[in-house]
Amino acid sequence: MSGNIWFTSDSHFNHVNILKFTDWDGVTPIRPGFKDVEHMNETMIENWNKVVKPQDKIYHLGDISFGREADFQKIAYRLNGSKRLLLGNHDKFDILVYAEHFKSIGVTRSFTEFSKPFICSHYPIQSASVSMSKHERVWNVHGHIHQNTVCIGDSKHPDPMYVNICVEKTDYTPVHLDDLLARMK
Repeated sequence: MSGNIWFTSDSHFNHVNILKFTDWDGVTPIRPGFKDVEHMNETMIENWNKVVKPQDKIYHLGDISFGREADFQKIAYRLNGSKRLLLGNHDKFDILVYAEHFKSIGVTRSFTEFSKPFICSHYPIQSASVSMSKHERVWNVHGHIHQNTVCIGDSKHPDPMYVNICVEKTDYTPVHLDDLLARMK
C-alpha cells in the first residue's frame, strides 16, 4: 500500500453556527479561538494539507460541510489525498457532488488487516454490534459527538474501545493510522 492513511471527522466546513455551540456547561465554546468561519475553514485546510500528502489516503467520517454545494466544492478541491467519505447525518448534498471528490462513499469501513481490528463509522456503534466474535470486542473509530467521549454505561469512565476523532479532539488535524493504533491499547 503506497502512501499513508489518515482519519478525520466532523469538519463542518462552512458551518457558521458551530462557532456558537457550547459544551454542556452552556458557556464554553466547543470550537474556541476562531474569529469566524473563514478562519476555521482555513485553519482546517492548512492542518489537513500539512500532514496529508497527495498520494495518501484519508477517511473522513462524516459531516464534512454545511451550506452551499459550491462552497463545499471550493474547499474539497483544495484538500490533499485520495479521499474516502463515510456519510454523516449532515452530509446532505446529492451523492454525485461527493462522488466528484471522494474515491469511495459508504457508511462504515472495517479494517482487519492491521495489528488491531477496528471499524470506522460516523456514529459511535453500540459495542455489541462491533464484535468480531462472541468474545472479542473491536475498536470503533468514530465521529459525531464532537468534544464528548463515549462512556461505559451510565458512568463517567471513558470506554477505551471507542476512539473519537472529531476535529475538536484532534486539534483540527487528521490522525495518522499509526497514532490510532497506538491509542488502541
